[in-house]
Amino acid sequence: MSRQNYEKIEFSFRHYLRKPVLKADLIAELKRFLPYDLIEETVEADDALKLSPAELQALPLALAALEKLEDRCRRIAKNNNMTEIEAFAADLLAIGRQHAITAVVEFATQLRTEIDCFDITAIKQSLHAYPELLSRLIARSGR
Repeated sequence: MSRQNYEKIEFSFRHYLRKPVLKADLIAELKRFLPYDLIEETVEADDALKLSPAELQALPLALAALEKLEDRCRRIAKNNNMTEIEAFAADLLAIGRQHAITAVVEFATQLRTEIDCFDITAIKQSLHAYPELLSRLIARSGR
């Protein structure tokens, strides 16, 4: 292969991504080629969960089910079994939908997205964030 052909091939494949693609790596590569503007996200000073009156009413029953999942969450965060993590996310989503708790549905949906993208780092972070979500829900319930 001539040096010129080699340089063409090398140039074409210089910035390829290997599977599984992490979301952060994909965005970093896209930033190199696509124009973009940074949008500052305003963070609310109040970190309390916003729950509707209906959600507050359903919260005690939901908390009973969510607390049962806490030990399971800690266990699967250690063993990294994707099948168990998927089942945990499905159970969490079912509880969130059954009791109509938006924060739980959003958390479970985010975890499902991370599982679908096979983003191990984000999955770990979400699993470690579950006890915090649970404690915030408990605080909102007034227990």
